[in-house]
Amino acid sequence: MKVTVTKYLNVRVGKPSLNAPCYQYLAPGSEIEVDGKLYKGDKEDGAYEGINTWFKDEAGNYYWSGGFDNANLKNQLLTGISEKWWLKKFNIPEIWSKGITGKGIRIAVLDTGISYPHIDLNLEPKLFNDVTKSASGINDIDGHGTHCTGIIKAMNNDSGAIGLAYNSMIYVCKITHDTQGDKNEYLIQGLKWAIAQGVDIISISKGDPFGDKNLELAINEADSKGILVIASAGNLVPGYPSDHIYYPARYKTTISVGGIDEKDNPLKDSLLTNETDIYAPGNEILSTYKNNDFVTLSGSSQAAPFIAGVCALILEHQRIKDPSLNAKKIKEIILKHAISLSFGKKVNLDTIFN
Repeated sequence: MKVTVTKYLNVRVGKPSLNAPCYQYLAPGSEIEVDGKLYKGDKEDGAYEGINTWFKDEAGNYYWSGGFDNANLKNQLLTGISEKWWLKKFNIPEIWSKGITGKGIRIAVLDTGISYPHIDLNLEPKLFNDVTKSASGINDIDGHGTHCTGIIKAMNNDSGAIGLAYNSMIYVCKITHDTQGDKNEYLIQGLKWAIAQGVDIISISKGDPFGDKNLELAINEADSKGILVIASAGNLVPGYPSDHIYYPARYKTTISVGGIDEKDNPLKDSLLTNETDIYAPGNEILSTYKNNDFVTLSGSSQAAPFIAGVCALILEHQRIKDPSLNAKKIKEIILKHAISLSFGKKVNLDTIFN
């Protein structure tokens, strides 16, 4: 994708960071070719002028995205399905063409909150809840929760991201405190809130290597109400156990999800154990981000909402035949149709929607 520089801009080498080495400047009016994806900058940098996303060229150089005409870029950025491999490879547009878009399915996203309003998200603030009592309230100061939400719900329009179940109803619960971070007590409160809302599906892209009895009870309560809980398996973290996936994904009633790339390879930081139920797209997934932005991220965190969106589509489809079907029955369907890989199973939709 060709972009035009609008501000004097440093060319950064090696990583998307203000602290990365710089070998030249670009003047306004310069044109460069970038790969059309947005990359999240180093956390240490924070946002510069409210923007912490970067473009990358073929040589691996990075350019701060605020140095371009952002209004124009929003219209150009990955507008077509062909660039979104996670949609094209799994024939998601064909499912949409049957009128199956997640309509009527209620999904709770338990994460870092939501950056809202966002130009590519159509949400209902009355369905937001912050159980952490953070100073910023529901606001997503990290961007992780907004990214996961967009994978499910981003609008199907002519720009930005597209959510798999873009007509679903999304309930957002903030379970990561602004300063205290993640605690099982927040996740438990979030689960109880989602259960009380009567949602069909709960998507969790958070986890801990150690279990918690009260967390297990909350997961089991969701299952007893017919709610399907989908959780990311987790990623390799130095100093943490690598022989087991994280909780709550490790609980048997959940669907535990790992990430794969476009060639069906596991992500390099995957926890490769037989505890992972299914693998789904988790590599370089474009979605919504904080400050009305978009970014490309990778991990099992991205694979879990992909499966949540897929399960919403399957549930809508199955309820045409059986309106009383509860969501937890979808686990059996999605695993039955999965395709075996050398390290596990990947999602397969070709035989479900016939």
